[in-house]
Amino acid sequence: MTGRRGDDMTRLPRVMGLRDVVLFNISAIVGLRWLTTAASQFGPASLSVWLVAMLIFFLPSAVAVRELSEIDPGAGGLYRWVRSAFGPVNGFVAAWGYWVNNLLYFPSLLVTTAAIAAYAGGVRFVHLGDDSRFIALVSLAGLWLAVGMNVVGLRVGKRLQNIGGHATWVPFLIFMVLAVWALVTRGSATPVTAPPLLPATFDLQSINLFATMTFAFAGLELAPTLGDEIHDPAATLRRGIVVSGIAIVTMYVLGTAAMLVALPPETVSITNGMPQAT
Repeated sequence: MTGRRGDDMTRLPRVMGLRDVVLFNISAIVGLRWLTTAASQFGPASLSVWLVAMLIFFLPSAVAVRELSEIDPGAGGLYRWVRSAFGPVNGFVAAWGYWVNNLLYFPSLLVTTAAIAAYAGGVRFVHLGDDSRFIALVSLAGLWLAVGMNVVGLRVGKRLQNIGGHATWVPFLIFMVLAVWALVTRGSATPVTAPPLLPATFDLQSINLFATMTFAFAGLELAPTLGDEIHDPAATLRRGIVVSGIAIVTMYVLGTAAMLVALPPETVSITNGMPQAT
């Protein structure tokens, strides 16, 4: 009895449902900045490039994560799967590599967010985008906010990722409404007659850009790391992958189309294409 009571006390509460997993995936994967990259570099052909990236990377990764989550839905995700298949050493290497990747990626994301926040504040605050003290302060505040909310527990911490998910699809929806309005009232800034299905050239730069667009689909493997805190993890992750996968592909393809409606591809800025288009 004592042992069972101890297990119950140490067991993590299952606080994440389907909605939380879907918003988690959207927050972890979708970056509206990829719309400007695709539109500016590939033009109308970017719509086909998104679909190719989906077929050769996103769909296989979704199937793999779905199957592995069915087989072993416990906490750990990638580490747990590699350890079970290839042993603890390889599991450690996989987890270490994944952790180091995020160790480098997360600070760059915080710095970018701080710079965007300065531009979002209007003309009076634009200069702060080049102020290293402002960037450092906002980045550290964001870091400690994320750490603090998750130290308290996922019951509270999930609110931050849910906000991130909503903060992604709501601007996308607004952007789509504005693009439809522009299409109806002024027409498309990019000719829509017989758009090329593939990029005109396949040089090294195009290959690098395609790899970048493929990377934009990475992240479905992240939610399973929280398997012990998800209600019915196998079923919830399975449904979450399907729902969020459809949403992610839709946001990238339609979002890029909306960008091309608003601006000709040669005028789209990679760094501030969204404000430029709106």
